[in-house]
Amino acid sequence: MSVTLRLRKMSHKGFTAYFDLYRKGQRRYEYPEVYLQQDYLHPLKDPDGCLLKDSRGNPRYPKPTEQDKLKLDLLEKLRLQRELQLKNEEYGFADSRIKKINLIDYVAEIYREKKSQNYYNLIQQLKKSMGLQVPFGQVDEKTVKQFLHYLKEAHLSSNTRCTYFAILCSVFNEAIRDKIITQNPCKLIPRQDRPKHEESKRTFLNLEELTKLAATPMPCRNHQVKEAFLFCCLTGLRISDVLSIRYSDISEGVLQYRQKKSKQQFHYLPLSKQAQRILAGLVPDPKREAVFWELVRKITHNQRLHILDQWAKSAGITKKVTWHVGRHTCATLLISYGEDIYTVSKLLGHSNVAITERYAKIINTKKVEAVNKIPDIFG
Repeated sequence: MSVTLRLRKMSHKGFTAYFDLYRKGQRRYEYPEVYLQQDYLHPLKDPDGCLLKDSRGNPRYPKPTEQDKLKLDLLEKLRLQRELQLKNEEYGFADSRIKKINLIDYVAEIYREKKSQNYYNLIQQLKKSMGLQVPFGQVDEKTVKQFLHYLKEAHLSSNTRCTYFAILCSVFNEAIRDKIITQNPCKLIPRQDRPKHEESKRTFLNLEELTKLAATPMPCRNHQVKEAFLFCCLTGLRISDVLSIRYSDISEGVLQYRQKKSKQQFHYLPLSKQAQRILAGLVPDPKREAVFWELVRKITHNQRLHILDQWAKSAGITKKVTWHVGRHTCATLLISYGEDIYTVSKLLGHSNVAITERYAKIINTKKVEAVNKIPDIFG
């Protein structure tokens, strides 16, 4: 392992400094953005290319200006500091004061930024498993294994455990970027010991059930739960995206939004006449631009789920209805009524058509139509 200071000639007058990092057979470069007037690392040469030497026969180097001398001293300090940091990383050391930061508090900080229910749930599971105080300096491969064992003993599904493991892994990656730890303990867990993702059964409503649900009045005063769920069924949006919709996001029947889950490019979703009818029936709040403002301000996530469950039961639906059932319902209805997979994928905002193909597997009516297309072989 080595950190070597080098200089590179720029297109204009001068040289830029950079560090050549060589470690375990791999080489990479880092640029501290320090510029020098001359190349002070290589000896001077005469016009014929021969080295110039002093009276003692040693190679002569350019004499740095006062300003460049200060920069060279700074670069040497930075080089030594970087070399020490790499050695610490190689042997798993970090600043002991930083490693005292509480893991629970760190995850809570990320939760306040992301507002993701999964992060909140992870915090609760970490508290039950490890307690309130979990310094980063005490978290290692063994700690993560014990947490995974706790999740399994708590009879959580494989997919739920897989979700918690993935989030915890991303938390440790964030901690590495913040220079709290030097390696991710999740990545030290052997692949065979990590929770495996299993394809879960996708619950969806057929047209008859959705029609029955739309005709059933709400069992409580908050009608926006009904409108929001039906809107999910007609658009395929996640509830997190529905709650973030502003009136300014809708223009000429098209919703422009950025998915809360991926936070990447904008999506443009044409709204059906039925979806627009739901929006037209909502009473706007003069103080807020949020379309479904009652769900955002007045009730919690768990309250919304409880109301949704009570409404489905009052409609005589025995299936477990969650907000994501609305997204599944939209996808299966579109495919059932002849829409191609590619268009459905774009409407749902999937990054890969393979994700959308999962919905095609669960539609029994299309399978029945397919097998009955074979001509009668018995005459």
